[in-house]
Amino acid sequence: MEELRSATNGRENPFIVGTSTAQRFMKIVETMLRGRIAQDQQAATTTATTMAATSAPTAGCC
Repeated sequence: MEELRSATNGRENPFIVGTSTAQRFMKIVETMLRGRIAQDQQAATTTATTMAATSAPTAGCC
């Protein structure tokens, strides 16, 4: 914000990056999120498989 306040008139706003840069940024964020979702799904599957393999079957009910 200080850079904007002290900028001379006519100087470009450093926060305006343009369409192509914004789209590239969003693609990077999308890729990172997809990777995180895949990691979370893999961890959930591994945990469920481990829990199923280690839990003893119970007879009866509640």
